[in-house]
Amino acid sequence: MPLSSCFRVCLFLPVLFLGLRPSASADVVRTGDGACLTGRVAAVADGVVQLETTYAGTVKVVLDQVACFETASSLELTLKDGTRVTGPVVAVETGGMRVWTEGGPVAFSTAQLATAWPPGRAPAPVSKKSVAESGVWAYELGVDLAGKEGNAEESSQRLSVRALRKNPNYKLQLYATHEASEKSGEQVGDEQIAGIDFSCCWRGVLGWYARLELEQDDSEGLDLRTVSAVGLSYRLIETERRELEARTGLSYRTEEYIAGESEQSVGLDLAVHHAWQFSQWGKMANHLTYIPSLEDTADYRLIHDSSVQIPLGKSDNWDLRLGLTNDFSSMPATGRERLDTTYYTRVVLKWQ
Repeated sequence: MPLSSCFRVCLFLPVLFLGLRPSASADVVRTGDGACLTGRVAAVADGVVQLETTYAGTVKVVLDQVACFETASSLELTLKDGTRVTGPVVAVETGGMRVWTEGGPVAFSTAQLATAWPPGRAPAPVSKKSVAESGVWAYELGVDLAGKEGNAEESSQRLSVRALRKNPNYKLQLYATHEASEKSGEQVGDEQIAGIDFSCCWRGVLGWYARLELEQDDSEGLDLRTVSAVGLSYRLIETERRELEARTGLSYRTEEYIAGESEQSVGLDLAVHHAWQFSQWGKMANHLTYIPSLEDTADYRLIHDSSVQIPLGKSDNWDLRLGLTNDFSSMPATGRERLDTTYYTRVVLKWQ
């Protein structure tokens, strides 16, 4: 081949290579299954990334399915905790994304992102979930009638209150219940429970939690039971419709009975919490906690609660919750049953 032809080929190959590469100015959206989409991120709103492309028009990708994205130009972003930043979005090798600001880098994940839009355009609408998870307090007041089997077979009335503060990084829950039990018109039981539960996500799906619960129950002959625990939490699923969290930790339990008996034990604290919005009108929740003693694995407590919640009428503030609770103690106090089962129908008032 003549030297001039070789020279022309050498000049043409780099040009061909550069022409086959995607444009350096294109935005890139990477999905959880490894797909890579290029174009221009037009907006993020209501859990959807809108990507304008030359090959398929506007492509909408569900935000839950997006691992990360990068932009060549600036975006105005709002996180679910209320933080607002402006700048090009850069993907981080360890997961998630980052925007550089005058105060330094702001890191976040797709689970923390509420909206995004190009500067100068009208802000994208914020979904109801983004408002609900912006860190404001949410409250519940519940009143229910229940039937109980085990240490006492009777009907009962329960009043429960709960305060919840939640954003993508942490969840704080305060709760208390009071239950009065009757048998043949005579009060035979009086139970109070109060507790605090805090969990924090500090590295992707991994986080930590701490909780404390106090209980007094006349029907069990229980003067005071305290359970404190601390450990690691794992957010296995976290979408708009479903949450699944597993916990592994250590617990310390003390029990003092009216008859004078008392017990203390150090054990594990293993739990699974699942919530599922299976339709626009219905929610399901399942909670399972297993607390075995480290000194004697035959000594354990198993607590289970499952419920279905549906709205009452067209109001967003009133719900009806139908549920079942099982409380099993493998080594109860003398004369006490090992299993308490409670069926309940609860009317719930919610507000913020």
